[in-house]
Amino acid sequence: MADKDQSRAPVVEGITTFYAEKRAQFTTPGHKMGHGAAADAVAALGRKTFSSDLAMTGAVDDRRASRGWLSQAEELAAAAFGADQTIFSTNGSSLSVHATLMAVASPGEPVLVLRNMHKSVVAGLILGGAQPIYVAPALDEDLELAHTVDASTLEQAIKSNPAARAVLVTSPTYYGVAADTRALADVCHKHGLPIIVDEAWGAHFAFHPDLPRHAALSGADLTITSIHKTLAALGEASIIHLKGKRVDPQRLARCVDLLESTSISSVMLASIDLARQQMVRDGHALLERTLRLVRQARSEINQIDGLQAFGTEVVGRPGAHSLDETKLVVDVRQLGLNGFQAADWLYEQCGINVELCDQRRILAIVTIGDTAASMRRLVKGIRALADWARHQQRDCTVRIPPQRDLLMESVMTPREAFFAPAESVALEQAIGRVAAEMLSPYPPGIPLLAPGERISAPVVEFIRTMAGAGMFAPDVADPSFKTLRVVT
Repeated sequence: MADKDQSRAPVVEGITTFYAEKRAQFTTPGHKMGHGAAADAVAALGRKTFSSDLAMTGAVDDRRASRGWLSQAEELAAAAFGADQTIFSTNGSSLSVHATLMAVASPGEPVLVLRNMHKSVVAGLILGGAQPIYVAPALDEDLELAHTVDASTLEQAIKSNPAARAVLVTSPTYYGVAADTRALADVCHKHGLPIIVDEAWGAHFAFHPDLPRHAALSGADLTITSIHKTLAALGEASIIHLKGKRVDPQRLARCVDLLESTSISSVMLASIDLARQQMVRDGHALLERTLRLVRQARSEINQIDGLQAFGTEVVGRPGAHSLDETKLVVDVRQLGLNGFQAADWLYEQCGINVELCDQRRILAIVTIGDTAASMRRLVKGIRALADWARHQQRDCTVRIPPQRDLLMESVMTPREAFFAPAESVALEQAIGRVAAEMLSPYPPGIPLLAPGERISAPVVEFIRTMAGAGMFAPDVADPSFKTLRVVT
């Protein structure tokens, strides 16, 4: 980082240069810097939004020609995050996952995948045609959570599958639990395999020592990071970090180019550039304040009868090497509530949106954008929730099958099952059939069902129970959960 001027924001410089040159622009976008936009659109979104929304190709920059603004920004990001090369993506980390999978394996080649992956991993397997060999994560039956994976478990999986071409793990989990990425990378590299770390929720890790160590600094060959999730970039802003020589950078670039829009957003690219600049300049101080706020909130919530906000005590359990404390996970089961009910009450009665709810928890994301006032409002709302729950007469807790019973046999590749002839059958009749669709409770977007898995009775029980509690899955064909699509 020392030899790079991290105070610069090259994409923004490119936009500013375009303004100064006052060129007549006969390219997209059609709003022509807002001149063609309706007045109410400009009022709603802001004149600056439109005036900065320029075509990268033929206006500001692109990766193949012009003045190199974007390549300079990517070089600064690589230096800031400790990577050899960084690629910006404006289609979210979903695209980044798709591209990295296609960069490490060809159709039909096996890839070891930690099973509590995001649904974008399954989509990448369908698009690229790699054959997944699912590795079970460490299952925490006490917390009813899947964590990450220990190095010994991963090594055994590699030895059992010597033809595997790469490994993909998700760390941290949605709940903030992170793997020992260094140990996992060492195991992979000992066997000559690259490791992809889906670190979508860890963009801030590189900028404070109290957070889990950033994967690109821990030996990961490819690290995927959503800049919009925990930093101050716009939605869908993502980056891919490449480190070392185990992945062909030209093949990676071709895969990104294959999937990325040809109308890449200059506004979104600028937001990535500015978020990197902000974190290099102020990240430690901003995260120090954020950690102080969330630790205080966690302490206050744990003093409320019937609530438990888990913290670093989870560290040391299998698959739980470290914890991102900015994920505020609150267990409401002792109040006789389920997480869906708690989240709905906070939304309706307190105007508070939480990121995630499940059978027993709510999860609030605390970021550099939070303040003492926002945290007071959150804690006040949660305290009011607890007071309300104590006066309810019925038990609304939800009981689900053990985590180990929700793991299924994979009998077809996701690509084969996705494109196979399929039919919709009643939920109970799906037991023993092969899933032809994904069913991903959202958030967190981890597929309960992936195409190609044989549907089991415990999974059907889980679907029925969670559907009754309020589970939402945007990718399933039947949102009522009365039927499932299965291979015929």
